[in-house]
Amino acid sequence: MLFGQKMSGLLADEITTPGPGQVRALFVDGGNPAAAMPGQGRFVDALRSLDLLVTIDPFMTATARLSHFVIPPTMMFEHADLGTRDYESFVLHVPYAQYASKVAGVAGFTVQQETVDDALAAVALLRSLPGIDPRRVFVLGHSLGGLALPRIGQGQPALAGLIVMAGPARPLEDLILDQVSYLAALDGVVTDPEKKQIEGLRGEVAKVKALKPGATDSVLGAPASYWLDLQGYDPPQAAKYLAQPMLILQGERDYQVTMTDFAAWKKVLSGKPNVTFKSYPRLDHLFLAGEGKSGPAEYQKPGHVEEAVVADVAAWVLGLGKKPAERSW
Repeated sequence: MLFGQKMSGLLADEITTPGPGQVRALFVDGGNPAAAMPGQGRFVDALRSLDLLVTIDPFMTATARLSHFVIPPTMMFEHADLGTRDYESFVLHVPYAQYASKVAGVAGFTVQQETVDDALAAVALLRSLPGIDPRRVFVLGHSLGGLALPRIGQGQPALAGLIVMAGPARPLEDLILDQVSYLAALDGVVTDPEKKQIEGLRGEVAKVKALKPGATDSVLGAPASYWLDLQGYDPPQAAKYLAQPMLILQGERDYQVTMTDFAAWKKVLSGKPNVTFKSYPRLDHLFLAGEGKSGPAEYQKPGHVEEAVVADVAAWVLGLGKKPAERSW
């Protein structure tokens, strides 16, 4: 027992041991215990023996495939959220809270409102605080933040530098399709329901690409305005015309934003003397170390961003503080 609760590794025993309190029904919300629990074979057999197994997940995970019912949750654009301020309190040192209302179906919503405006407001606030050198403010963007970073750089040319971590270089709808296809094949077998899911998603991606100005449809959980805003947007090409130095980092085991995206950044920006690239063979999308193919179960394991990544970012930022003659790009 820990804090009055049993360890999750004991769940297989609780399911298979007859007697009072035997677990015969299980609801799984956003987890994948069939892949994450120790003693995987025994645990899968226990799940199969349940009278009722319900999984709430947007993806057909190993646990979902064993379930009697799979319930799709609302996606990130479809529900309101109150973000944690734990990280921001370390950075801004001022009271901070962020409420995000659901944006699916909100007319006119774009990446500008979702990401860029908040980043520019945070930069303006930081530059106004006592003790902050306004000439030494950097912005780091991860995943979608990396995709939006060229727009943030355009909006605030005085930024000292931009750091892209796992930044998409391709259309988001293509990344979503690639991710779902990858996950379906991760166990070596693409089932008929998974094939049907992928084909349905191809249709949604085609709808995104066919959107015309003035469309009001909601596709893939986001309003048409969101996708129209990104039509024709090429993050590496947009970054090509920025004056700020850039550091572009990528985990080579990342299945969400892959080395294909990293190669696209390098192809466009490798000729710029103030752009630095680095990839890490053992790191995934969250810049956590691992082995073999990365998957969602890996994200459920406690971990920290690899120390080498933090050191590389710090060294690059501090290196930009040198006099120009002392810099080594």
